[in-house]
Amino acid sequence: MKYGFLFVFASVLSTGAFAQSQSAPTTSSVHVLVDSEAKELAAGYATAFTQLSRPPLTITLQKEGVLRVLEDVKQVRAADGVLVIEIGRGLIYVINPRDVVYLTDGPQIIKK
Repeated sequence: MKYGFLFVFASVLSTGAFAQSQSAPTTSSVHVLVDSEAKELAAGYATAFTQLSRPPLTITLQKEGVLRVLEDVKQVRAADGVLVIEIGRGLIYVINPRDVVYLTDGPQIIKK
């Protein structure tokens, strides 16, 4: 009986160790790449801006039903899914490309 307890104790320990080794979680990294419509749109606007040449360069935005005009635009860059716009006074705007109504190298085209 003295060795019977020792045998049962050893079998419980080995079963527990085996169960732990079987249920150990494995780690793996999964990379998901999602193409965004905003990313492509921002890149398109940045490319289109490089083709404009005549000042004044303006960008018209519409946010919450209100039109806003950024005048004297010096640079438009795409940064992932946003547009980074620099105007003549050194101000920098970061905007959603979906808010752009149009880019123009002529006078403002706003119907009042």
